[in-house]
Amino acid sequence: MTGPGPASDRDSIPLRRGLVHLILGGSYAWTFVLTLGMRSSLGDRPLLTAAIIYTTMIGLVLAVTDFKTHRLPNAFIWPSYGILGALLVSQGVITQEWSDVARAGLVAAATLAVFFLLHRYTSLGLGDVKLAGMLAIPLGWSSWTAGYYGPALGFLLGAIAGIVVLITTKSSKTHLAFGPYLVAGALVILYTSAGS
Repeated sequence: MTGPGPASDRDSIPLRRGLVHLILGGSYAWTFVLTLGMRSSLGDRPLLTAAIIYTTMIGLVLAVTDFKTHRLPNAFIWPSYGILGALLVSQGVITQEWSDVARAGLVAAATLAVFFLLHRYTSLGLGDVKLAGMLAIPLGWSSWTAGYYGPALGFLLGAIAGIVVLITTKSSKTHLAFGPYLVAGALVILYTSAGS
């Protein structure tokens, strides 16, 4: 007969949940502070501001989900394409910045194509492909360079984390969730570009 597991494991579950909630709460507060700091540069583009806030919120949810379960649910990702696209197209209607709308679409399409090729020929998951395309929408709106450096920074952060895991566990079979690093790279570049 098997029991529910060691008491130490059961006792650690509320602690882990509490830490996740603390991280999310702190991240939301961080987002609010950064958004206030961007008011001067984004004051005339409220829907772009909303898109950045939404990207941050859904990105953090997906990062935590991927970290905990190694899954990136379509129920979060697919609607986000529509929400971000609608916000940025609406912003284009208001400000007539159609070149920014076109750039966002092109960057998202190019990112999806590159990441799909990586999925075909490497161990990159399909969820990471869809996540990268979603993050590329606001990055592409920001600039061409943001569309490039966002994923590039994600790969760099993921590589650093992979090396740390490899050194600490001494095992090459440990599977690393890539979503959190894609989100982190995109948010760093997005806020840096938007705030400048």
